[in-house]
Amino acid sequence: MSFEYKELTTTVWSEVRNSINNHSIFGNLDYLTCFEKAYHFDKKLVAIYDGDHPYLLISFFVKKKQIVCPNYHFFQFVWEREDLSWRRLMIWEFLLTELKNKYRHIHFRLPISVNDVRIFEWEGFNYRLKHTYIKVFDDKPYHQNLKRILAKSNTYTYTTNTDWDKVWHRHEVDMRSFMLSHSFVANAIAYFKSLQQQKLITTYNRYKDGLFLSSIVAVVDSAEKKAYFPLIGKIDVSQSGASAHLYDYTLAQLKKEGIVTVDLYGANIKTIARFKHKFEPKLTTFFEVRYSARQIMALSLINNIKAVVKKVIR
Repeated sequence: MSFEYKELTTTVWSEVRNSINNHSIFGNLDYLTCFEKAYHFDKKLVAIYDGDHPYLLISFFVKKKQIVCPNYHFFQFVWEREDLSWRRLMIWEFLLTELKNKYRHIHFRLPISVNDVRIFEWEGFNYRLKHTYIKVFDDKPYHQNLKRILAKSNTYTYTTNTDWDKVWHRHEVDMRSFMLSHSFVANAIAYFKSLQQQKLITTYNRYKDGLFLSSIVAVVDSAEKKAYFPLIGKIDVSQSGASAHLYDYTLAQLKKEGIVTVDLYGANIKTIARFKHKFEPKLTTFFEVRYSARQIMALSLINNIKAVVKKVIR
């Protein structure tokens, strides 16, 4: 088989995605451009072809000679033909060889659908197994403890897509409280504001006595009937049950809007994972993979030195 690596224009990228009938938000040009503008990276839209047929599509961001992940909210867009079978490893090997020839450092945050990382390991990548929580609206009840919390009376009120200025101020304050850098916070807020302008996110706000308290900002992928919770406001510990009520409101609204699954994020942090587990989501794995040409060269040098030392000893 004769594979070909192609960097696609935005026009061709859209045409190919339409031809394969894949409209995931992660491959949406408006979505990708929001990252580009906020983080000042260049997006790459790549396809692997065999003849006239695309076998694999992937998008990523480049800074000089590095493939970078803008933030921990991001997942690569990856599409693979369903009938790849034994050719899959060959196609990924071809892609990774091309990328290693072009870039010194590669960092991918792979989508859940890419659950086989053997080829990355074989090609000199390091990988980390990560977790997330996927909530499926299948009428499965919440955990009993959570149901008891939600059954208690409260005076919270909620709105959707209102008070955006207060939303951004609240989340900026929250991020700074975690001692994140000024540049990280500024880029993250710029990115989310850009998504808002493109109408790719929704905010679900909570109030008490008319006072704005917190919100969940969700990326809503209407085409795939999926939503993601990348930005969740801190809840004052004195506000008993507040988190549970905000999550319950948000999930109920998304279900009404036709969303089928929600990625809750947060499964890798012990205290957060314990709370989200009460919504009875499915624990799901994904991978982060990294490649460093410098590290590979250093390991090669060390191995050569070890080989020489062994010969001398013998």
